[in-house]
Amino acid sequence: GEMRRAIDFYWVLLVVIGLNAVNSQLPHQCKKYEQGDPIYIQCLNSTSGTWSPPPMCHGLDEEMHFLFGIDHFIHCQWLIESKEQYEFYSRLIDRQETWNCRIKIVPDHDKYIPLSLPIWGVVEKDHIHIDIHLNFVFHAFQGSIIGATAYPIRDKFMFIQQGSILPIHGAVKWFDGHSFYDFYANTPFLTGKDFNPYFAIVFLWCTILFCSALFALVFVYRNHLKPKLWRPILKND
Repeated sequence: GEMRRAIDFYWVLLVVIGLNAVNSQLPHQCKKYEQGDPIYIQCLNSTSGTWSPPPMCHGLDEEMHFLFGIDHFIHCQWLIESKEQYEFYSRLIDRQETWNCRIKIVPDHDKYIPLSLPIWGVVEKDHIHIDIHLNFVFHAFQGSIIGATAYPIRDKFMFIQQGSILPIHGAVKWFDGHSFYDFYANTPFLTGKDFNPYFAIVFLWCTILFCSALFALVFVYRNHLKPKLWRPILKND
């Protein structure tokens, strides 16, 4: 009866409260990405079967990486030094092989999001042509990466032989959660994170404009429209 339904309701309420308490502790169990943290890639070596960084950015002596939560551009020159590397790029162009890579979902856990690097080009007899433009898209939620992809954009096709340098560049875009809304790591209105005063100022300004317009309409109605409407009625009376 009514007592049984009340007991069931309170049991459900206790379960929900308990689950919320557990979920509130999950973010403290692992470190999350902060805005601007570097995101590094690991790629699978098809010969050795091990994971290692992609080619170093020639001249910079650093790995190609991304900045968490920040839309930016990357520039990285890959030195195609050995015959094995040259043949690897040739197989990627002919789709005989896939460049399988991955990135960490959060910094201190060995859980990964798959990310393939597509190489677009043309294989000739004694050289290859490779498109130099590669865009990257990431989806992030509450300090973790939940999706990633890369795709080539038609641009300049670089003439490549063994010993050549491939200058890769492209845009990096971050989206909020499962959506295609812009990701703002410091905006509570979108991600529930740190406060960003910009949106508060915009909201306050819009509120002031709305209230001012409303006050003006009320003033015009009470002092101009309302007397005009009542004047004929009062004369008739």
